[in-house]
Amino acid sequence: MNTYHAHDILNLLIESQQPYTIETLKEKIANSYGSDATFYTCKLKDLTIEQLLEFFVTKNKVTITDGIVTANIANMCHH
Repeated sequence: MNTYHAHDILNLLIESQQPYTIETLKEKIANSYGSDATFYTCKLKDLTIEQLLEFFVTKNKVTITDGIVTANIANMCHH
């Protein structure tokens, strides 16, 4: 199983030239990182992509509006 930092997903959203829905983002992550990839933050580990997205929304690090997932750069930590 591969594990990646949550910032990898935020950076993916920021750098993308195309908008992602939750489903297209999940597909991109599965294709790029593997379908069994897990993610970690400074305080959490072994998160699925669903759990990571829930965490991002709770912390206002991403917004989901009209089905489109957008990174909230203002709320990103920079470490």
